[in-house]
Amino acid sequence: MKTNQLLLTLILFLFTSNLGWASHIVGGYMKYECVSSGKYHITLTVYRNCNSQAQDNFDFVAPITIYRGNVGEDYELVHDMQISLNQPVFTIPTLLNNPCIEPPDDFCVEEGTYDFEIDLPISNKPYHITYQRCCRNWNIANIDDPRNIGSTFTIEITPAAQTVCNSSPDFNDYPPPIICVNQPWFFDHSASDPDGDQLVYEFCAPLEGAGIVGAYEPGDPTGCDGYRPNPSCAPPYEGVQFILPEYSPIEPMGGDPKIEMNPFTGEITGTPQFEGQYSIGVCVSEYRNGQLMSVLRRDVQFTVVKCTQLVDAILDNNIFELENNTYSVKQCGAEPLIIDNFSIGENFVDDFYWEIYGNGNTWNFNTWDINLGTLEAGHYDGTLFLNPGATGCSDSTFLSIDIFENPEAGFQYAYDTCSIDPINFSNASIPFGGAIAKWNWDFGEAQSTDQNPSYQFPDPGDFQIKLAVEDINECTDSIEQMISWYPAPEVIVIEPNTFDGCAPLFIGFENLSWPIDETYDLQWDFGQAGQSNQISPFVNFEEIDTYDVSLKIISPFNCEISESWEQWITVHPDPTSSFEVVMSPEDIRNPNATVATTSPDGRFWDWIIEGQATQYGPSANIELRDTGYWNILHVVENEFGCLDSVYQSLYVKPYNSFFLPNAFTPNGDGKNELFMGKGILMGSSKFSLTVWNRYGQQIFQTTSPEIGWNGKINNVGKRAIQGAYPFELQYTRFDGQLVTERGLVTLLR
Repeated sequence: MKTNQLLLTLILFLFTSNLGWASHIVGGYMKYECVSSGKYHITLTVYRNCNSQAQDNFDFVAPITIYRGNVGEDYELVHDMQISLNQPVFTIPTLLNNPCIEPPDDFCVEEGTYDFEIDLPISNKPYHITYQRCCRNWNIANIDDPRNIGSTFTIEITPAAQTVCNSSPDFNDYPPPIICVNQPWFFDHSASDPDGDQLVYEFCAPLEGAGIVGAYEPGDPTGCDGYRPNPSCAPPYEGVQFILPEYSPIEPMGGDPKIEMNPFTGEITGTPQFEGQYSIGVCVSEYRNGQLMSVLRRDVQFTVVKCTQLVDAILDNNIFELENNTYSVKQCGAEPLIIDNFSIGENFVDDFYWEIYGNGNTWNFNTWDINLGTLEAGHYDGTLFLNPGATGCSDSTFLSIDIFENPEAGFQYAYDTCSIDPINFSNASIPFGGAIAKWNWDFGEAQSTDQNPSYQFPDPGDFQIKLAVEDINECTDSIEQMISWYPAPEVIVIEPNTFDGCAPLFIGFENLSWPIDETYDLQWDFGQAGQSNQISPFVNFEEIDTYDVSLKIISPFNCEISESWEQWITVHPDPTSSFEVVMSPEDIRNPNATVATTSPDGRFWDWIIEGQATQYGPSANIELRDTGYWNILHVVENEFGCLDSVYQSLYVKPYNSFFLPNAFTPNGDGKNELFMGKGILMGSSKFSLTVWNRYGQQIFQTTSPEIGWNGKINNVGKRAIQGAYPFELQYTRFDGQLVTERGLVTLLR
């Protein structure tokens, strides 16, 4: 059995909050001792977290109130006292009773006590001694709204107890400050009774008390809802509300199986399953001769934290699987088995050794790590001992080793090299350590997990086939083998893009036969159009004729198939396109033309002027609406739908009628004010008009026929005198001819 030696981690849920008046209190209880008839010694015990952020410690003076009365009637306030804290307070030791566990440095719980003696005359009604204080820790996990409720520490002196001068029992030990999560826990929560009465133990609900008035909310802090009631509120007192269904008074820490308390011994046992802080009530009922004398109620807070082990026998979790303190490993094949020791607390380990046995052999090692070498197939057990026989800091763990022989992968196949049928593969693997459970086939473009699969290759070629097998022990092996698959197609499927057309006819033959690739020998024969060895050739049929086509396909394994198609392709003759211009256009004033076909073998005729179809028929009357050259395209179609075309250009000449006057009168009367040309200059360019005076000085010049001379020097200077002035006119006609005209113009004022 593995011995768990624990080192508490520093990850704790602190008993702290922002309020010094509240969250430092973590539990307490009230007890009494009968000194003599009617005289009692009362003790209040309070627990606090001494490392909290509280601004004060225990209450230096605790308000303790005594009521008398029964349930269902008004309670009589008998005493209201202020009891001073006993000094010094006591720090509760974290007794772990194990040298391999170290409590965290910042964890501390203190116990403070208040006690006093008081005379309480024997009465037929019970006395209730009570102290109330707010609040509980905000982080408590098992009760509702812990930040807004406090605690009530109370004990009842029943009439029966008064009559016989009974004393209440008292707990034998301090409540455990900390508990390790997911570790078996045992705590003796028993009490002793000075009168020897029978004691019965149970979990019960801690009692609510006090509130947040005077702290979070305005008001009197000493009232019943205040955080320090003075006097304490009268009975009865309500139990705290647990968060159902996870928690309840009798299952205060949750989990499955639950934490249990022995009703006869007070021993608490179980394994806490959740970290956190838990408010728990422990009630001890005292019976004498079957009559209830008193109930001792301790309100306690248990803190469950993560713990780690200072000495812990651990192996590599990446290699071994741990279950029930046994590390198991399964190894395949003849490889050395090396076991690394990952145990915690090597500095605390003075003695250690390994013991391995199996297959009739036993090995002992006293090294930290061990190398078992290559083990024969079989089962082996072992144990790692740390500080064997020592008290406290010892641990051990068990090993279960299984060595298996790998399987041997293999497969078989058979197929007709010329057939396109799928190939049937059969597993031929040999198991050794256990039955083969998995088959993984890799065909390149596809995989299979069948034991004996069939596979159809999508294309011919050489393929590396791999089979990987795994047996029930997860031992594996694999094998690869090359397969060549080059069958001939069962049928030749050819799809030309056309079967007939006009010469020259260019046809693509799409080869849809399967399977073929570039490694196959393809022998095409197109008659006088030639031959080809391409898979899908393009062929130019130039001669007008009807052609036979044949194809033979030979695989790399000499598997052969052939097919021929007689008179499969027909090439038709083209027509001859020609036309004559019956009437040509004169110039832009008469731009009409007439054309007529002279094609000897046309059936349909189209006339296309500058890319635009205009007329159909053997002749056409055309109107050319602008000057320049016009392309006339004549398209002829014969009875086979074959076409031919030819074009000619027709020219439409511009019309010119430009002249200059011999006199002008720039006198402001609005008539004949400018010297400028009149008429039409269609298609002309490089226009220039220049005027000089009698001294040969240029007095006007323009490059635009739209601008004339107004009789002033350059049209802006002083006025020219009346008289005759030389001029020169030049421009280039539409046909490229240069026109020059010189003369005199008379200026009249």
